[in-house]
Amino acid sequence: MFAGISKAQLKECGTTDMENQLISQHPELEQSRIQMHQYVHDYIVAHRNDNEKDNQTYVIPVVFHIIHTYGSENISDAQVLDEMRILNEDYAKLNPDTNDVIPIFKPIAAKANIEFRLATIDPAGNCTNGIEHIYSNRTN
Repeated sequence: MFAGISKAQLKECGTTDMENQLISQHPELEQSRIQMHQYVHDYIVAHRNDNEKDNQTYVIPVVFHIIHTYGSENISDAQVLDEMRILNEDYAKLNPDTNDVIPIFKPIAAKANIEFRLATIDPAGNCTNGIEHIYSNRTN
């Protein structure tokens, strides 16, 4: 799962490109897109203050299970820590690509008040660092 998350962060969302391609092939859909964007904008403006958030930050303990055969898939603890940093930046709206948010969603883009931390206690009550390296020849 970790590898999937990492790869996903390197790819840009293709939704806008696909939407533009569809509109270029079917120009009659442009009016529907404009109406949908207006509807979403109006909804956001009308409900902007619904469910006002408190400033409490919710901490979610995380455990990374790295399944490996002693190869490159056995990523380092440093890589896990860097992924946690990136994840927390994204949820705090501190990531550098916030300028790329689709304009219609900019008014509601916000800090999520969620912080991910490596677990310090396992389900049995034992201490853990939240990173488990597990050897298995069944990684494929």
